Amino acid sequence: MSLDLDEVTSPGAIRRRNSINRGQGKFNREEHLDLKACFEIYDTDSDGKLSSDDAIKCLRALGNVLTEAEVTEIVVNLDIECEGICDYNNLIKLHEQYKKPPIKNADLVAAFKALDEDGSGDITSQELRRVLQILGEPLSDSEVDEFMKAADANGDGTVDFKEFSDMMIKPTRRRMSLFGDPRKRTR
Repeated sequence: MSLDLDEVTSPGAIRRRNSINRGQGKFNREEHLDLKACFEIYDTDSDGKLSSDDAIKCLRALGNVLTEAEVTEIVVNLDIECEGICDYNNLIKLHEQYKKPPIKNADLVAAFKALDEDGSGDITSQELRRVLQILGEPLSDSEVDEFMKAADANGDGTVDFKEFSDMMIKPTRRRMSLFGDPRKRTR
């Protein structure tokens, strides 16, 4: 059997190779690699399964902004349907279900300005805590500290717009640091 070079290199064939179809969603090659890498990082014992807590951390590391209601829904559904265990296919489905559309720059600017209460051009941990509390999405002090540590690329204790937008747009590597690399956990 011979390969037809035109068929293999057609735009449709390239799109199919660079995307993974699952239900209604499509992931490009980079997103698929991020999904796989994230899953493997949180699958600390390499058994192909994540706890519901690690699945939530993985989804957040992939850029899914989950409300407490969504977290509860995911945990309950994993408990009911999968005995609290999330395999790779479940993670793909969850990521597809909770993935938000790409963030527009105007939305990033508006979000940054909302968090930068004093208009200084930097977000402090106090500002982040206050705004999230007002929005009804309070984070624990340790979660705020982890976010600030992960987002603060230059180490000055605050998050400027570039650091904020990098954190919000560039998936996985920085977000994984936000939710902790489970390989570094002590058991």
